[in-house]
Amino acid sequence: MGGSENCICYDEQTGRVWKRNRIEVFHVSWRQFFDRLLLHNLLFPEAALRFEGVAEHANALHGLLSQPDIRAERGAGRNEVEARMRQHGFGRRANDDYGNELLNVEDLHSGNVLVDAAGNLFVIDPVIYPR
Repeated sequence: MGGSENCICYDEQTGRVWKRNRIEVFHVSWRQFFDRLLLHNLLFPEAALRFEGVAEHANALHGLLSQPDIRAERGAGRNEVEARMRQHGFGRRANDDYGNELLNVEDLHSGNVLVDAAGNLFVIDPVIYPR
């Protein structure tokens, strides 16, 4: 399963979600890919991505990432996401997109921000880039 950017599968043995990332969807270079990975882990350590390597698929190199499996009760509502992003110094710009003077963090809809049974929010698949 997955969207335009990632092909996703779950590994029961490790309890991790694996993502094969098509870097050309949101990145112009591998450096931008790694910068985004770092920013994700700084902003959202509770759902940190781990770089696992690269794989060739369809005549292109794809980044392999893994992430802890989040046992979600539901997707987060916009008010919950907005409050969380304010804690990080981001304001809502439009729809599910947030920003500050340095960064944009987008695509924070209920499928990409999950809530566990304790009410904790987990941002699993943001689009992050400099302003």
